[in-house]
Amino acid sequence: MTLRCLLVILLVVGAWTPVASADPPEPLVKLTIKKVAAERQTDDVLFECEATLENATRKALNVRTCFFSAFDGVEIVVFDARGKKLRVQPYTFHQSPLAADGTQPLEVGRTTKRLVFPVSGLPGDVKKFRVCLIGTLPGSAYDPGLLMTDLVEVTLK
Repeated sequence: MTLRCLLVILLVVGAWTPVASADPPEPLVKLTIKKVAAERQTDDVLFECEATLENATRKALNVRTCFFSAFDGVEIVVFDARGKKLRVQPYTFHQSPLAADGTQPLEVGRTTKRLVFPVSGLPGDVKKFRVCLIGTLPGSAYDPGLLMTDLVEVTLK
């Protein structure tokens, strides 16, 4: 049996691949979160964080927005300390639904913004939360699926 036949057989049965397995490539746009704080108000828990979108696509991405921000497609996901999902709320939830559509460029590099999420309906006895941000870049040419941060623990002030 020739070497060529042997390689074809190995490829067909999946016993050998010509390219070594590697980690998946880094995403061209990353969403990260830091400096998370939570404070209970009358009916809400106010979550405040510093979020960063890092664009490594080598070109600006035009993001559809009603509120002049590339972060309009971001949502907060709130879990209790054990990991039970309590709420998911869009960043734009508390803003006027009558604002006109436009676009906002997400320039190459890092764009950081303070995001505030007034989240209602959370249990009154919960003092520790775990949160992450998820989202998309609506209307942009970049569509890898969902962007997601790591989970961050936060305790009520």
